[in-house]
Amino acid sequence: MTSRERVQKVLRFEKPDRLPIDIGGTQQTGIHVDEYVKLGKYLGIDFETPKMFDQFQMLARMDEWAHKRFHSDVVLLEDPVVTWGYENKDWKPWVTSPGNTVLVPGAFNTVTQGKYEYVIDPTGKQVAYKSSDSLYFDKLSPSGSQGGEITFNDPEVWKNSIRLYTDEELKKLEANA
Repeated sequence: MTSRERVQKVLRFEKPDRLPIDIGGTQQTGIHVDEYVKLGKYLGIDFETPKMFDQFQMLARMDEWAHKRFHSDVVLLEDPVVTWGYENKDWKPWVTSPGNTVLVPGAFNTVTQGKYEYVIDPTGKQVAYKSSDSLYFDKLSPSGSQGGEITFNDPEVWKNSIRLYTDEELKKLEANA
């Protein structure tokens, strides 16, 4: 049974030959880029520098070796833009807190101030931060502070902040699917 057939059976509430496996097929089943590096080294895999397609959660794009090794039935249909408005293109090196070199989108930028590293979105605004020993970024509140203050977005402002796909992006997603 192919992976596609297996997943389709489950979606129809039919019994497949085995349960489908999803590792890295969605942002919810992804793996932190540093753990991905450790996993590849542990398994003795000679792999390319991993791409971190979701900078907020710091998720690695799973390569073919990982899908094959874990018999994953699901592959990621990656959005052209995942986090903070950065297009996943023009990849460049970036070093994580544990010291692993990974690739991030070319527009991804951070600035270090004291013990914090801040993510700067494409408009130049600080949108997230992490301490020098943290594995993840935390979102900054709309006021830019790091703590406590709870604010609510105007529903119309929030609705207008949702990014829509361009026709070109939809065609690319269709081709990749």
